[in-house]
Amino acid sequence: MVLASNVLMLAAQSWRLEASVLDALGTTFGGTVALRMAITVALLAAWFAAERSGRLTARWAAAFAALGLALAATMTMVGHGAASGVDGAAILDYAHNVIAGIWIGGVVYLLIAALPSILRLGDARSGAAILAAIPTFSAAFVLCVGVAAITGPLLMWVLEDSTASIAGSTYGAILAAKVAIGSAMVALAAWRRYPYGLHAAPGAKRAIARLKRSLRAEAILGVALLAAVALLTNTTLPGGEAGGEASAPALTGLRATEFSAGAAFDVTVWPLAAGANEIAVSVTAPDGTPLDDLEGVRVKVSSPQRAISPIEVDVRGEGATRSGELTLGFWGPWRLDVEALRSGAANESVALEAFAKPLPSELSVEITEHEMPDGAVPLHMAHHGGTAWISDPSAPRVWSLDAQTGEVAEHAFEGVGSLTVSVARDGTVWFADSQSAQIGSLDAQSREASMTAIPASLGPRGLAAMPAWIHAASDGDVWVSVPNWNMVLEHDPREGSFVPHVSPTPQSRPFGLAEGPDGAIWFAQLTGGKVGRIDALTGGISEFAPDPPLRTAETLAFGPLGGLWVSEHAEAGGVARLETALGTFSRASAPDAAALPNSVSFDRHRNAWFAQHTVDALAVLDPASGELVEVPLPTARSQAQFTAADGEGRIWYAAPGAARVGHASISAPASAAAREAPTAGADVPYSLLAAPVFVAAAVGAPLLAARALSLRRRALGAWRADYADPAG
Repeated sequence: MVLASNVLMLAAQSWRLEASVLDALGTTFGGTVALRMAITVALLAAWFAAERSGRLTARWAAAFAALGLALAATMTMVGHGAASGVDGAAILDYAHNVIAGIWIGGVVYLLIAALPSILRLGDARSGAAILAAIPTFSAAFVLCVGVAAITGPLLMWVLEDSTASIAGSTYGAILAAKVAIGSAMVALAAWRRYPYGLHAAPGAKRAIARLKRSLRAEAILGVALLAAVALLTNTTLPGGEAGGEASAPALTGLRATEFSAGAAFDVTVWPLAAGANEIAVSVTAPDGTPLDDLEGVRVKVSSPQRAISPIEVDVRGEGATRSGELTLGFWGPWRLDVEALRSGAANESVALEAFAKPLPSELSVEITEHEMPDGAVPLHMAHHGGTAWISDPSAPRVWSLDAQTGEVAEHAFEGVGSLTVSVARDGTVWFADSQSAQIGSLDAQSREASMTAIPASLGPRGLAAMPAWIHAASDGDVWVSVPNWNMVLEHDPREGSFVPHVSPTPQSRPFGLAEGPDGAIWFAQLTGGKVGRIDALTGGISEFAPDPPLRTAETLAFGPLGGLWVSEHAEAGGVARLETALGTFSRASAPDAAALPNSVSFDRHRNAWFAQHTVDALAVLDPASGELVEVPLPTARSQAQFTAADGEGRIWYAAPGAARVGHASISAPASAAAREAPTAGADVPYSLLAAPVFVAAAVGAPLLAARALSLRRRALGAWRADYADPAG
């Protein structure tokens, strides 16, 4: 069973990464599976050696125990406890795994080893043996269940304390199934193993036959429980699951806590939209205690970007909380200055941004499409100075489209075709010719093309480079991803040099590139399940991956608030956001599981737009509320894969299937429609629900174990009275 589980774990990881088994073995997870396999082989070798010796000595038992504990440790290494980084989580996970192994392993041992041995003792002696064995095993199992009932809920509490989050997640559903299976095992054991009456049966064999049927059912449930554990290990924690199809908007208003030197400010603005809003401010000491000398609160709103000077907001109330009406004249960023007026100390103040944004469902969108010349296959695009530059992999050319007039021009070069394009700050247009191992550029003034071959010496012998993504960086360098070489190239156009940066993950196939605010270059791994970061100064590479890994991570884009957005261009894919400072991911699924989402761009309202390769619609996601809507495209079989934002707030897309290029013009209402403030809901902390389980397990398990041992003594006494030889 262990060998089979090892093979299945590795196969599942290979499938998730869309890589070979050898590539999967090169990951941290694969290394742990290899270690499990080595321990399993050692266990088998020790077992055969013990069998050959003819007796199981204490030394052999100690060796088996040590290897078993090491095997349990490998499960902890790939579990959520170790991945969370929370102190004590890995220890709880390990204890839970060990106890579960003793429990389920004990059931299997009792079924396939202990009972057959008891049957060979003879009828009378079998009765005594079973009356001694069953309560002893029951006591051990009760203690195991008690410890599992403590460590399991405690581990869940450490990882997630929101009952609503757990209940609404896939992880929570599998966890509920696991608990149900475990409860069924306990109920079955309590019903079938009650030791009274065994000695009164016509024969021990009949009693053992009934017991074997019970144990067989328990063993099957135990295997199902282990399967549930395997699913939990490969399932994202509740906090990591996000987004769904057109889900109800979450709270879109502002809820923030800011601290000054001597006060804490809790600020709430609802709905944080153009027009009338409600504002509430609560001021306390940093530790939450009241400020005895608080005389009042002053709130001012301003818009430095539009040269609107601070306007005082009328807020009233008693005690620590003040509230009032806040009017925001337009959508976009506003500045709130909040000041606590104190009589016994200096006033305290904080400033914070309030970004008023419409929901995607409140936007009005107009789609305009431009027909391309016959034979054109517009694929990828970039915008610069009112012009859309468009790649065409079907021929050696790049297209330009005037965003105002719609005029299209062709720019030819010597090569095969252009896959991706990027425009430098000086207006030079760069493109990647994947099929001829070249990159090219169009001069910013003359638009004459020049080509640069990628040196074959940089890659594996005999394998020509296939450049995929090209990015003109802010410092003048040009970066190119080469998936089939598993590297990203740094090209200096001034020197004509190339510097290779090999991805640390073998066969990860770097594709999309993006430049961070600090100048670092980030790359998406098509098959590595990660994103990588190349330090602009040192060239050092670091990698980031969620759990589960990314699936076909193709394109990258930095959002207006700094997060890195990744498109998962795969079935049941979506978009993921990496908070680069924290290394944490959140995810949102595409509305259609078969959409193959790709290429995120942002409008002026900070909404994320992405293409859907197999669906004739663009998707619009509001990161703040989680609302996701679709904007239909007018032409069938558009096959849009890439989007781009221009300086006018429009979202552009290329539709190679329809030989068109289009853009979405976005307008928002003057003010928000009435929004119903969401209720907080009854999200009972998980710790409150788990606490009674802790107490019941801590008190009940020892009592039940003691009762089982007491039943053992009573049953053996009754057996002696019925079967013992009076002569001695």
